[in-house]
Amino acid sequence: MITSHEYKIHESICSALGFGPGEVIFSASDNHKLTVTTINKKENVAEFDLGADAYPVDLTIMPSLNRKGCQICVACSDGSITMINYNKDESHDRIDVSYHLKLEKKWPAHEGAAIQVISSPSGSELASCGEDGVVKVWSKSGLLRSTLTNLGHAVYALDWSPDGSKVVYACQSKIEIKTLSGNTKQTSEVWTAHEPVVSCVTWGSGDTIASGGEDGKYKIWDLFGRLLFQSAEHQFPITSISFSPNAESLLVGTFGIVKYCDPSGKSISSVQQTNLGSPFRFCWSQDNLIAATGTGSGKLLRLDIAGSKTEDETHQLLQMNSKAIKVTEIDSATTDMIETTERITSISTGYKNIVIGTTEQLQIFVKGRLNTPQLVDLKEHTPNLIKQTDQLFAVVSTSAILILTYEGRIQSENRFNFNLTAMNLAQVALNSRFCVIVDPRDARNLIGFENLTGKAINGSVKSLESSPLLTHKENIRHVELQADQQILSFVDEQKDLYIVKLGGAKVVPHRIMSNVTAIMTSSTLPVLSILKGSQVEALVNPAIAFVDNALVAQSTVAIEATNLGRNPRLFAFNEGTVSLRNHDGSVIRGSLNPLATLLIKAVKDRKFTEGLSICRFAADNALWMTLSGFALEHNQTEVLAECYKALGRVDRVRQINRATETSDKTLQVIELKALGNEPETMDTLAKRSEIIDTLPLLFAKCAWKEALELAIKKGSHIDTVLYFRSNYLKAREKEEDIEKFREMNQKIDVSWEDIKAKYPMTA
Repeated sequence: MITSHEYKIHESICSALGFGPGEVIFSASDNHKLTVTTINKKENVAEFDLGADAYPVDLTIMPSLNRKGCQICVACSDGSITMINYNKDESHDRIDVSYHLKLEKKWPAHEGAAIQVISSPSGSELASCGEDGVVKVWSKSGLLRSTLTNLGHAVYALDWSPDGSKVVYACQSKIEIKTLSGNTKQTSEVWTAHEPVVSCVTWGSGDTIASGGEDGKYKIWDLFGRLLFQSAEHQFPITSISFSPNAESLLVGTFGIVKYCDPSGKSISSVQQTNLGSPFRFCWSQDNLIAATGTGSGKLLRLDIAGSKTEDETHQLLQMNSKAIKVTEIDSATTDMIETTERITSISTGYKNIVIGTTEQLQIFVKGRLNTPQLVDLKEHTPNLIKQTDQLFAVVSTSAILILTYEGRIQSENRFNFNLTAMNLAQVALNSRFCVIVDPRDARNLIGFENLTGKAINGSVKSLESSPLLTHKENIRHVELQADQQILSFVDEQKDLYIVKLGGAKVVPHRIMSNVTAIMTSSTLPVLSILKGSQVEALVNPAIAFVDNALVAQSTVAIEATNLGRNPRLFAFNEGTVSLRNHDGSVIRGSLNPLATLLIKAVKDRKFTEGLSICRFAADNALWMTLSGFALEHNQTEVLAECYKALGRVDRVRQINRATETSDKTLQVIELKALGNEPETMDTLAKRSEIIDTLPLLFAKCAWKEALELAIKKGSHIDTVLYFRSNYLKAREKEEDIEKFREMNQKIDVSWEDIKAKYPMTA
């Protein structure tokens, strides 16, 4: 639902506006002035004269760590961009307040009018376009960094991708995406979107773009120009379009009408005020709950977004307005209201608690006792995101991440020298021990710290900002932490799923799956739900990837969920039940196999005998594989042997028997660990044991390169390695593709009789 309020600020057309810190709106019109207006009191509190020749066309707010100040960049019809500093001074009791605007810099940017200027999500760069058909990227101090394109015709719209790595712009009837990268050649995608002219574009989530045109239609595209949604034709051209910062809402403007839509393009509600003219250039507050637009009449239109829902398995939260939330208990259908004195900026429900953030404080409720919240004053922080676990929760503000208990105690506080306002929940992972985020400056990096101490996970003495936990080759879109474990999962821009074990000196990602749309870990169980298009799967015990990557596919089970339709979204995973929302807003739930849930709970309680009974009853290979991973992790040798027998893994059973018969206890432990994928274990085994004992382990793991390197280093059994490698290839009807093996096959004659004589495993 959307409601509107008029602000009578200007007398002529206003197409330049933006939200500033401290509940203010900056706007500029043909009266040559930049005006500061308070949101709540609708008062003009400051003005800045742009000059008699300056006719503002657009403006952007540079993200700032300062809650009382920022920089505004105004694009004008003479082709210039003007940078202005804004500061707010207030007394300790907040009674005496003053506002200050000061010219920082002005420079020529385009020939003809500068049509649009927009800040990158991190605030480190500006992009501008103009009537000269040129798209340029500037530093935050106004220095030209690059000219992206020169099209020869006016570029009317542009926007940044959420990670700041790409820019989308529109010229005539076409939309073009250009990738910005210092390491690779710039790449682009181009397609025809509207006839005759594309008037506005906006970037939503990482893989959707919305556009509006003079044909009276708005459309939604993927990054390859494939049409996902097309509206009916409106009477007038689409003049403005904008996704909210979290990409959960879409606003569309045409003459006298503002439409509020869901991310798929479906219209939810609208505001009709024909006396205001056409809306231009939507802007959003950081909390996604207020938007504003300038209009052809010069009036500003404030748009309050209500009706957003947050839910878990027991409660649903419906935001009625900016200061009220309706709480519904799902089982009993009883309702209650939570009202605040300040504007609500974020809400979350999970486990036994409801957490609400306002512009001044946090309110922590225990479900069932909504009349006595725990209050936490946040004088320096405005909560933008809240992420919960069963024991604590994280609050993401403009420049800091706080970890708090549900009693309101701050466990740790990490401050950053960069802006966090562009982050979304998919970029924050939290469990009872760690917090990991995607670096908003470079989405290839992960930053992680311990919840209790705030120290870096990798033990680095450097700052979190300069010492990332992990640097990936692609941008990372989604991160998840397993409950109470050191297991981190993430999905990159190529939709590949990786798993990482935290806590070691070196963090190495393991790729385990492709074509993954979204992931979510169970609130209590070591299970990862995986969304692949319109299919939902569950990987039971993701840590099995460190034991044997070949077992991952067989440990992944399907979750039955019907009527998902196009583009479903995961929003909850409680114990073994996955909750999704389909394209029309309906909630769909699917459950993990009950026997799998019983098995996981038995293993968590260290009841491995009970786990064996469950597997025998189910007679399901996926459960046997899951139990084998747990057994290896907890050194349950007998259980592990029975799992491999049930799976028909004779080589593994033989390896376990050899290990248990070894008199050297240290070597026995090492050999059992060698069943996993730990390179350090194999190195230790190669040093401590004879080559004749190590080779069978390497053969069982298909570690052919390592086996040959070991044989060459020891100066023996090279022919044995060549023989077993040859048999392996023949069984699979493959040719040798490892250069070192081809080279050694030319030099060494392989005799089966010689191998039998010195290699007892052939007997």
